[in-house]
Amino acid sequence: MKIKKIIPYIFSFIIMIVCIYYFLIFFRWFFLDANFLGDVSMCHVSGACWIYVIDNFKILMFGIYPSDQLWRVYVISFVSMLCVFFILSPYPKHKSFVCVFSIIILPLAVYCLMYGSFNLVRVPTNYWGGLFLNLLISFIVITISFPIGLLLAIGRTSDYKIISLFTTFVIEIIRSVPLITILFFATVILPFFMYPENVYDKFIRILIMYSIFSACYLAEIIRGGLQSVQVGQNEAARSLGLNEFQKLYLIILPQALRLSFPDIINQFILIIKSSTLVTIVGLFDILTIVKTTLIDVKWAPYYKEAYTFVALCFWLICYSLARYSQYIERGYKLYR
Repeated sequence: MKIKKIIPYIFSFIIMIVCIYYFLIFFRWFFLDANFLGDVSMCHVSGACWIYVIDNFKILMFGIYPSDQLWRVYVISFVSMLCVFFILSPYPKHKSFVCVFSIIILPLAVYCLMYGSFNLVRVPTNYWGGLFLNLLISFIVITISFPIGLLLAIGRTSDYKIISLFTTFVIEIIRSVPLITILFFATVILPFFMYPENVYDKFIRILIMYSIFSACYLAEIIRGGLQSVQVGQNEAARSLGLNEFQKLYLIILPQALRLSFPDIINQFILIIKSSTLVTIVGLFDILTIVKTTLIDVKWAPYYKEAYTFVALCFWLICYSLARYSQYIERGYKLYR
């Protein structure tokens, strides 16, 4: 009996030793024996060659966007981070205005500024690329899909059978199709249903279909939150004389969104990670840029450094969002 109790600890100890061993090997390759400065000829096999990242940093971040127009990217990044900060804040002051601005005005402003409206230099979407393109797609999809998903969730839980059946049909049809198929439909099939002069840019088509796809998953998450609200809350709202809209807006939705907040953040993280799939349909995201740079014989041996850098970028973004969501959850508990 004592041996059976000791066996799990022995296995845990062995696994810990193996993990420490491989971590030390990785740390030595990643940092101790790595080359950060100088020429690529100074790189050696035993350590990482981060000169690849330093020399290609601009193209990895922004693709082939014109250097003299990068101020647009900086402005958009700053405004977007401010909006995300205010939206995720646990305190409701000015949040409604920021949400309306982010959902209605900001996506249009981003596209107009990036593309080149108001007498600015035109920069077509095929010049947009790098990690910024992944973040731009993720931000726009999140801001568009969340309100659509909210409406779909409300429609699916509606007492009106027609609305409930229609929203259920839409959600189940979209959720039964892989995201890759949705992206190919937006890129290849959708233009056949449009007049040639009315075919939207591929970037716009991908954003629309990706937003609809994500909205259906968010709808199911929010629906779970709506169904988790206690029945007594509805009865309390009726006793106060609130109509259906007031009951939903003031009583039900705030509680449902707080209950489903962790799952919503998880879906946001999934949207960010899945943005790399656009490389399959020809957008110049960071993975496409990496594959393009590795075609050069000079950088071909350093594919490990390239993909490690991409993995670290996405890990840093997703981990930061996850940690910040935990902070917001604690703030909601205190605020409540």
